[in-house]
Amino acid sequence: MKTERLNQFDILKGVGILLVMIGHAISTNSIVYNLIYGFHMPLFFFCSGFFFKDRQLMESFTKDVKGLLVPWMTFSCVLVLCSFVLQFLSNGIGPLFQPLDENCYILYHTIWFLLCLFIVRLLYLLMWKCNRHIISVLCVGGDFWHLH
Repeated sequence: MKTERLNQFDILKGVGILLVMIGHAISTNSIVYNLIYGFHMPLFFFCSGFFFKDRQLMESFTKDVKGLLVPWMTFSCVLVLCSFVLQFLSNGIGPLFQPLDENCYILYHTIWFLLCLFIVRLLYLLMWKCNRHIISVLCVGGDFWHLH
């Protein structure tokens, strides 16, 4: 059975993409920046979570590894390879970034959301399988903690 796409979510994701681009292009000391960064990534996570399906743990894990971890690792490996090629071509003057440095922003923070979404989806599925009430308690508790 083929499911019908919900155009509203495609529009929401498009708005989110535009907000990410605008957020990266404007000054970090502005109200617009703070407003955009207050919700643009939660918007993507909401869109992802809206389509949650209760699958077998291994099926869901395999799907998320293929859809999230493989692209993250591929991108990371390409960046590391490019760094070493650039270092070699520049006669050791230095790469644009140090890929083996754990604080390397370009490598470890550029597509952080793929790794984060993988972890969140896995934790949510584990909690869902254990006890659905845990999710409600954690969400409400998190809201109260945030307000404190």
